[in-house]
Amino acid sequence: MTGSTFLLMLCCFVFQVEVFQGKVTFVVHIDAVKSDGRLNGGACCQSVSETNCTKLCKPVLTVCLRNRSYLCLTSFTTTLDMIRNDVVYGLKVGNTTNPQYLEVDSWSKHGNKISVTVRDLQTSSRPLIYKTEFSDVNLRIGHNILSQNWQQKKLVANYFSDKNRFRIQISYKAYCSEGYYGLNCSVHCPGNPNKCVVDGRTYCKTGWTGHNCDQDVNECNARYFCSRGTCTNTVGSFHCTCHASVYGLNCHLDADECLMEPCKGGECINKIGSYECHCRNGISGKNCETLIGTTCDGISCSNNGYCTISNRKPVCRCNSGYSGTDCFDRDVCFNNLCQYNSTCVNYRSTYTCQCPKGYTGKYCDQIDYCVSRPCENAGICVNNVSSFSCRCVDNFIGPNCNTYKLCVGKSCTGHGVCLPQYNGYDCNCSQGYVGKDCESTDFCFGKICSKNGVCISGTNDYTCNCNKTFMGKDCETVNHCYDRNCSNHGTCKNNNNTYSCSCNPGYTGTNCEHTYCYNNGCQNGATCLSGNSNYTCICADGFIDNHCQTRDYCHHQNCNSHGRCQNETSNFTCQCQPEYRGTNCELTNDCYSNPCLHGTCSNTNTGYNCSCSTGYVGTNCNVLDHCYNQNCSFHGSCHNKINNYECRCIGGYIGTDCEITDQCYKIDCSNHGTCHNNNNKYKCTCNPGYTGTNCEHTYCYNNGCQNGATCLNGNSSYTCNCVDGFHGNRCQTRNNCSIDMCNGHGICVNNTGGNYTCLCENGWEGSQCEENINECLSSPCKNNGKCVDKINGYSCSCSKYWKGDSCQEDVNECRYSPCGLYGTCVNSEGNFSCLCGPFWTGKHCENRVKLCSFMPCKNNATCVDLEDTYHCQCNDKFKGRHCDIDIDECLVSPCKNGGSCLNTHGSYVCKCSGQITGFNCEHMINDHI
Repeated sequence: MTGSTFLLMLCCFVFQVEVFQGKVTFVVHIDAVKSDGRLNGGACCQSVSETNCTKLCKPVLTVCLRNRSYLCLTSFTTTLDMIRNDVVYGLKVGNTTNPQYLEVDSWSKHGNKISVTVRDLQTSSRPLIYKTEFSDVNLRIGHNILSQNWQQKKLVANYFSDKNRFRIQISYKAYCSEGYYGLNCSVHCPGNPNKCVVDGRTYCKTGWTGHNCDQDVNECNARYFCSRGTCTNTVGSFHCTCHASVYGLNCHLDADECLMEPCKGGECINKIGSYECHCRNGISGKNCETLIGTTCDGISCSNNGYCTISNRKPVCRCNSGYSGTDCFDRDVCFNNLCQYNSTCVNYRSTYTCQCPKGYTGKYCDQIDYCVSRPCENAGICVNNVSSFSCRCVDNFIGPNCNTYKLCVGKSCTGHGVCLPQYNGYDCNCSQGYVGKDCESTDFCFGKICSKNGVCISGTNDYTCNCNKTFMGKDCETVNHCYDRNCSNHGTCKNNNNTYSCSCNPGYTGTNCEHTYCYNNGCQNGATCLSGNSNYTCICADGFIDNHCQTRDYCHHQNCNSHGRCQNETSNFTCQCQPEYRGTNCELTNDCYSNPCLHGTCSNTNTGYNCSCSTGYVGTNCNVLDHCYNQNCSFHGSCHNKINNYECRCIGGYIGTDCEITDQCYKIDCSNHGTCHNNNNKYKCTCNPGYTGTNCEHTYCYNNGCQNGATCLNGNSSYTCNCVDGFHGNRCQTRNNCSIDMCNGHGICVNNTGGNYTCLCENGWEGSQCEENINECLSSPCKNNGKCVDKINGYSCSCSKYWKGDSCQEDVNECRYSPCGLYGTCVNSEGNFSCLCGPFWTGKHCENRVKLCSFMPCKNNATCVDLEDTYHCQCNDKFKGRHCDIDIDECLVSPCKNGGSCLNTHGSYVCKCSGQITGFNCEHMINDHI
């Protein structure tokens, strides 16, 4: 091989590695810019010839992806909106979203370049601020959007006169566009299906895996997948719920909190992970929400607003059309044109309408027929007057872009989905089907034959063709019997980790190599006889047991045929049957039948004898002696019963065992009561109407009735029946409260001297308790609560922001999460407020800020809000991401008959020659005569 040939092959190899032949998507994020205000040799950005700038410039940034011929393949342009010398950007930069997505048809690491240009929008004399372009040979292009191969560039002005006076930092990454696969993104699958088969190789869409790309990838299993957020896996995808101050697909980008203008008229400065408000004089607070001071003295509310005190703090009440802490800001949402319950959002000198779901347009006055995303296969949905239409791409057709031209009429036998290929079509078969048109059942689907076994799909099932050392339905078992014959006397069987030989009858051993008499244990001249599963020892006379090892002393001994002879070490014993006893079982056992029910049986020469247990008597100990050890306390006699005993006591004693002295003996309680024994003495329980130790008196005996009252005897006491003019338990008091003197609301108390006093109930007053006390007079209800008077009390009807008996407790509305998932609730006395996260607005942070509200699309293009970005639908006169690039119609030579074409903004003009006229020089002047 020559040197030149080798060099040529090496160059080709490098080119194959470094050139990506399919579509590649770039994600470009503008991180930050910094300027000292002096550019282009010391002049101000606006070309003001002063040493120090008094006002920052308004530069325009263009990022372009160029080819080898320096042609811009794709780009985006935005203002940098530098309200300060040092700016950190989040989701929005200038007039567009951040980051931006740029797509190219191919990319060469060495040949293609990234171009960055910054120009001054406010001058034409020296507009260029900064320009550079660079190649990135270290850029790693990922397989899909989840690639995290981010690169970062810190670009600094390095001309001698402008050195370090302008800096810009960008971050970017690149990956194969959706539907493109392979090492160099060259494999294309139109429509981006879940499964794509090209040249026999299967490619799965992002979020899917498995043989048929039908298994969901759980992205959340990767640690820190959502960098600063919470990961939720979904079928075929995922969702990152980002923490405050971050955003992006993986929650890795810093959000620009200043985008939502939180500083209430103050200057907002974005920080990494936060923001800072620089408030106007006299105002403080994180969001410039508080007037400095505790009174209205010295407080000036702009635009004829007035100061008032609320919750012990000064606040400005603004006139219509103004807002802000000190009424300084113009409320551009006043008299806004937003319709259908949309939310108006102030943005400096203008406002935008945040539309509810189902509506679109500048004022949310148009029905959004595209809200359900009806266009499939990357088709673009366009709202019409009364419906929608789909602009299909990649050879898809149909009202919803769901049919591919090459797949028309192809059903894949109802078992798959038709996918176009370069030379025809391919059926993406459902699980369990194979064939060009998915016409055959794949019994090998999901079946893996282990250890390099080959799966063979049959008519009704599958089989695994295993190699010799494995076996089983799926070749899952090691064949330990390979090359084992068990000495030809048995069958080999596989076990868990080894083999075993199932020997034929008469053989044993690991490999069935022996008969059972091999190494037998027969003793004392016995003969070994091999059997099917063991061996037997044939003993000589006088020996017994399995191996003939024991002398037989029971030889010719039968224990009188009433027992079994038991051979011992040096003699024998007879094990008699239960009904016999004796050395040789020669005697009868009369105790065998257990005749003694509650005693011990002993054999005698003539029969048996029973020794009874304590408490039992009788020949067979079958009678229970209940009077055993019972003497009835020596005050009575014991009598045995069938199941118990009975003590019959002498006079003056009672109790089960005559153990109690009867104190009531010969006591009759005057025949007016009942006598009871009580702790070594007696007690009379008298009949109703009687009392005394022996019930000898009525209750009127020695009564205390006074002033001529009559005593009435009762069941348990007596009552004095008073004569007129007296009262009291004993009729001892003259009564001045004989009628209700206190109107039913108090207690009448007799005084000395013939008078009385009313003790009023709570809630009543007056000499006779005739007046209801009004508790509401003391204004007990706080915070504008409404008081309702009640008897001996009051109740407060509180507003929804207060609670408590007197409306004194603030209701913490934040407990009910009124700010949803995208806001932080801040409780205050008598109210609450929501601090909304990036891109959310509304009282409850319920409305998402639509990026189209920033009007990024130019030249009357239609802006379509997508989930995390937007799309500009250009008319046929413009192109580019923002429809800001004029299409040069002259490239297609529209001017006929030799006319010359002059391109104009949004159109063209044909300059006709001679007797030619018409917009495209299509008519001869004589034709109109």
